[in-house]
Amino acid sequence: MGNGTLAMVDNDPLVLQLLGIRLRQLLPGWTVLWTAARGEDVLVRWKVDGRRPDVLLVDMSMESMSGPALCREVRLRGEKPAILAMTAFSIGRYAADAARAGAQGIVAKHDTVRLAEAIRGVAGGGRWSDDGAGEDASARFDTAHDAYLRIQGERPTGVAALNDTERRLVDLCARGYTSDRIARETGRGVSTVNTHLERAVRKSGAGNRLELVTMWLRERMG
Repeated sequence: MGNGTLAMVDNDPLVLQLLGIRLRQLLPGWTVLWTAARGEDVLVRWKVDGRRPDVLLVDMSMESMSGPALCREVRLRGEKPAILAMTAFSIGRYAADAARAGAQGIVAKHDTVRLAEAIRGVAGGGRWSDDGAGEDASARFDTAHDAYLRIQGERPTGVAALNDTERRLVDLCARGYTSDRIARETGRGVSTVNTHLERAVRKSGAGNRLELVTMWLRERMG
């Protein structure tokens, strides 16, 4: 694919800046549509911004919403864009999680030449595997189309079963906010907040709110 559009998600602003500069050099004709520091920002953008990149780069070790969780949420919304996972750690650490979550490949973010090659590869509808991703890595990664169909057919479990509102309230709860403070923060009534959180406990399969917060924090750790 000779040209296209990119979006990038990484909680390090310097990484976003440097990657943007370098990828513009390596991918002439490509445009970086936007960048985001949090997975939640990407989901909000999906609702209000009609621009969809050809390829979305997702850091696997983000705070708040983990990289795999974001990949799954994006893939649930459609077969576009192609998703390319990236990491500063060893590729094998996140390869299986990225594949299960609907990404088309994973690459080390420091190897920008390889990253540019991977972007071209997945933009054309393919998959990408790299050294260090593990044995038979290419067989684990689906095309965007196949990943979308697979994930649409899966019943989400744990915190993946929560909707955007529930995720936000659980995140505030995990920060130590009481129901009263969450209500003030979100402009909802206390009883409404408690109803959402009780529903989140049931949907996630947690035994209580504390267990739900523990599950949420475990997801954030990736």
